[in-house]
Amino acid sequence: MRTVSHLDARTVRYSDHAYPMQSPSGTSRSAFLIGLLLGAAVSTVGVTSRLGPLSISEIFFSCAILSSLLFNARRIPTYRPGKVELGILFFVLTTLVLELINSLALGHEPAFYLTYNWTIYLFAVFAARLCLASRGELRSFLGGFVLLVPLAAVIALMQLLDNPTISRTILELAPNAGAMARLEEGAPPRASGLIGHWTGLGSYLVAMAVAVLALTLMSASRSNYRMIALGVIGLGVLSTFTFSVIITYILVVAVYFIKTKRGLILLLLSGIFGFVASAFLADSLAFRVFQQYGDNAGAFSSSSGLIPETVMFRFSIWINETLPAVLERPVTGWGQGVYIQFGQWTHFPEDLLWRSPESQWFSVLMQGGLLLLVVIGYVIVQLWRAASMQESQLAVVLKTFLLLCVATAFTVPQFTNAGLPAVLFVLFGALERVARSRRS
Repeated sequence: MRTVSHLDARTVRYSDHAYPMQSPSGTSRSAFLIGLLLGAAVSTVGVTSRLGPLSISEIFFSCAILSSLLFNARRIPTYRPGKVELGILFFVLTTLVLELINSLALGHEPAFYLTYNWTIYLFAVFAARLCLASRGELRSFLGGFVLLVPLAAVIALMQLLDNPTISRTILELAPNAGAMARLEEGAPPRASGLIGHWTGLGSYLVAMAVAVLALTLMSASRSNYRMIALGVIGLGVLSTFTFSVIITYILVVAVYFIKTKRGLILLLLSGIFGFVASAFLADSLAFRVFQQYGDNAGAFSSSSGLIPETVMFRFSIWINETLPAVLERPVTGWGQGVYIQFGQWTHFPEDLLWRSPESQWFSVLMQGGLLLLVVIGYVIVQLWRAASMQESQLAVVLKTFLLLCVATAFTVPQFTNAGLPAVLFVLFGALERVARSRRS
């Protein structure tokens, strides 16, 4: 059987001929609703308000899962899990076993933080895939999924206003100690939004931008709303002042415009708009650049040539703390609570002083050792395979985004932070579902 990349060019684009069986309007509406609920869930993961035992985000996730089961009960008997789901399931089972091993070996209470979060992601992907069987349903689903992201970006931008009341209100909804400290000290703010951390917020916004691009590629006509949404998302990314996610956003959007050859003038205008927008944020950007390359009294480290302070600081942490701790237990790690329950265990790595690994890959090694690193590598391979099933233009955008996530994960915990994983898994899982239905 030929792969999607070798299909006829008239079919490989998301045309009506590629999906001869269009879904009824009822299933498209249910797909939109489920997408909207999942979009609300992933945009409020940092909100701490609870209704009974569940957070706001968990309530939205639950509603999406129940709605998908209710509206698509007839599809359950023939449902088959996809590559993304199997990868997540493998990760969940591995973290469960490794945590039991580590807790018994080290004498601390088991902590299933990763296991719990990834189980929610697994059911979220299931809810998304169950409601999808056609191009029409996928477009409706993505339309609902990305609907709230401009609002999330606007909320983030509101944190940059010179209004402590607004900033404090947002931080009370989605607390972040670092952002609150900056507010108290009068330092230039960094937006954390309703995700609860600037890195997580930036990752969430970039992943949602990829979803907007995917929806655009599937649509026969251009939408000014989607282009405006993409610009608002870009401003939201910029408001985090996290260079890794800003660079990721710029490269992904640039690859889209260059690969599709539609809107190169729009790309140029977007660059000019971004430059003008940056001028309004010049003070905050200058502060961040000074943090990275200036002479900061009391800083843990300093820049070296083109290598910024934040990377030099990470080198110091990895060499002096993380690597010695990893080498003590290289196979199974220390457990999922090693940083969350920092210093509370009887048997705790003596070299560890900093409360963060400052890297996704070192975090995985600390929590689950080489075994868990291999498993998360397997998950990424499944995401890559799901991206490879798409038409060529979308596949390039998805693969570019995934590669950048892997690269930036060397300095930030991308695949286990609050913002990226849920969006990433739901998006790739949904796209894989319809691509598989089209090819079967």
